[in-house]
Amino acid sequence: MQDNHWAVIATDDPVATGIADRREVQLHRVSMADRVEKQHKWPSLQGPHNRQNANVAWAVASELGIDAPIIEVALQSYPGLPHRME
Repeated sequence: MQDNHWAVIATDDPVATGIADRREVQLHRVSMADRVEKQHKWPSLQGPHNRQNANVAWAVASELGIDAPIIEVALQSYPGLPHRME
């Protein structure tokens, strides 16, 4: 991991996009449109908002040096929270 500052921002709405546009740090933009083709493999993370959260988690994990196959297994095996998606 680098010593500089960085941020991950989901830019699916104008307010978030405006915040991202004003950041002076290394920025990872993510969207609900990212990794659409993978979401069916994440049973506890269905729906656009969960996909957006998963993409933010993916970006953070990548920045921390975690390899993509490990991230994929983590998202596939995430059990979810009680009373969510039921």
